[in-house]
Amino acid sequence: MTDTLFSPVRASSVYVPDEQLHLIPMLRNFLIPSLGNLPDVMHFTASGLAPRTSPPSGYFSPSTHPTWSLRDLVLYAMEPTYVPPDQKAFSDDTQISALMGTIFHVIFNYAFREMGILVAPPEKSCPLCHKPRGYKAGVDTCNEHVVIDEKLKRRGHVDGVVKLPDLGTIPIDVKTCAHQAIKWINNHDAQPFIEAKAGSLKAKYYGQAQEYLAMRDEDMLMFVYIGLGYPWEMREIIIKRDQPYIDALQAKYKLAREMASRREIPPA
Repeated sequence: MTDTLFSPVRASSVYVPDEQLHLIPMLRNFLIPSLGNLPDVMHFTASGLAPRTSPPSGYFSPSTHPTWSLRDLVLYAMEPTYVPPDQKAFSDDTQISALMGTIFHVIFNYAFREMGILVAPPEKSCPLCHKPRGYKAGVDTCNEHVVIDEKLKRRGHVDGVVKLPDLGTIPIDVKTCAHQAIKWINNHDAQPFIEAKAGSLKAKYYGQAQEYLAMRDEDMLMFVYIGLGYPWEMREIIIKRDQPYIDALQAKYKLAREMASRREIPPA
């Protein structure tokens, strides 16, 4: 592979040349078959498709807990099977969307690896799910980076870490949405996530990003969105470290652990 194969000049001619995009032009350049960068055969394995059968870990998760109330956090810390009463079960349609999201995570990970920009995790096996690292068709592996904070008992997986010519090394989080919904998401417009109402999906994603940044001690993370359906639009949004948000969330987690240890439940 040469540096010119995925050059910004060639990639931008495929996508939107007047936007300062960092990753999407390279990604589209790889995924469009007529450009000749896609291999004739791709071997990859998608895992985690079946419903979880293992008991909850009791750790706070970046993808779940940042937007929970103090009361809900305390109840979870006391009993990890606790689920807030306002949390809806996935509908059949939502479950299919989650399945497609998992598959695109795998495809994007494959593309990043083939492009030579994916940063491999340092461990030989995942510290959380204990699956081996590496890539082999038919073998259930985990190649996501892990974040762990034993002091506050929080942990999770980061979708990936890539090394880009202009940004350097940066963690990424792949998001999927309906192709109609992506029209309301703009490249590099993080403001809707910063100002999102509590309980909204954007607020949940913003909290997830801040948790990753806090536990990795990084300054920025990139969301990579793809709309599920024609015309397969993509977006990239850089989320910067929000220290006041991080401090407030860590204080809430600390208080929740302390109250749980005293069996003290906040009022509803």
